[in-house]
Amino acid sequence: MTDTDPKSGMFWSLFKYIQGGNSAEAKIEMTTPVSTLAKADTAAGTITYEMCFFIGAAYESNPPTPSNTRVYIKEEPERKIFTRKVGGWMDSESWEREATDLKELLIGKGFSFSDESYYQVGYDAPSKVWNRRNEVWFYSLN
Repeated sequence: MTDTDPKSGMFWSLFKYIQGGNSAEAKIEMTTPVSTLAKADTAAGTITYEMCFFIGAAYESNPPTPSNTRVYIKEEPERKIFTRKVGGWMDSESWEREATDLKELLIGKGFSFSDESYYQVGYDAPSKVWNRRNEVWFYSLN
């Protein structure tokens, strides 16, 4: 699901899908992580977000069709990423700061990666207060 505003209900639209808002009316177990692709359009001065839930093994080969037309099934190829963990609560500034810090670290080490976009990745329920796990992902070009 894509949107120009990450707070526009992407999570709840996806959550409704796994709670039965699909062609099979199937309840699909929530998995982690929840990933959000952040892609900047510097010419337009905008950022587009695409949030994804990973579908577990039970539905992976034949996922039910979403009832909401803004939700879609997307198959991702295997990929190599650069990442590191960061704790705490993440807001847009925290995600951007972590992405910038990781990008500088990767450049400093001479790694080849795509900086056209990055993933904001969370592993914890919103109700979890302590020891939160978040990651920023960049695609490796090697």
